[in-house]
Amino acid sequence: MQPTPSSAEFFLAIYDLFANQTFALYLAFSVSLALVLGYIWYADQFLGKRWKRLSGLSEYDESSNTPMLVPLVSLIAGSVLVAIPVYALSVSVIPPFSIYATYLFWFAFSVGTSIAVHAFERRPWELYLIDKGYDFVVVSCCALLSQLLVVPTVA
Repeated sequence: MQPTPSSAEFFLAIYDLFANQTFALYLAFSVSLALVLGYIWYADQFLGKRWKRLSGLSEYDESSNTPMLVPLVSLIAGSVLVAIPVYALSVSVIPPFSIYATYLFWFAFSVGTSIAVHAFERRPWELYLIDKGYDFVVVSCCALLSQLLVVPTVA
């Protein structure tokens, strides 16, 4: 039976992860990629007009109570929280299977936890598909990026 690691060992492992230059590069690229993809995905020229109509929102009002800093910080934090397990999967699982494991992770935590909430709110399913489609594209790009950056350095 394996001994349970102490909390100090856990925090040292987290520190080692963030001290890893490949991980830092991957994290920076992943967050930047999520921001760029979000800008394109929700732009009026792509899905932005449809998303605004379905969600009942109009153009961004600068006098509103919600500053743009709140969604921006949320997006960056979410990107970091997605990037960490995707990176861990790419290091710890055989490369072709790490992409499948990433999709299983996305389905379990993104789709699995939000579908009931969406159904309860009785919002249009097209809105759900637009939002989860964005999540899927970001996770897919993070998985591919991890394969490009991590696997060559691990092998």
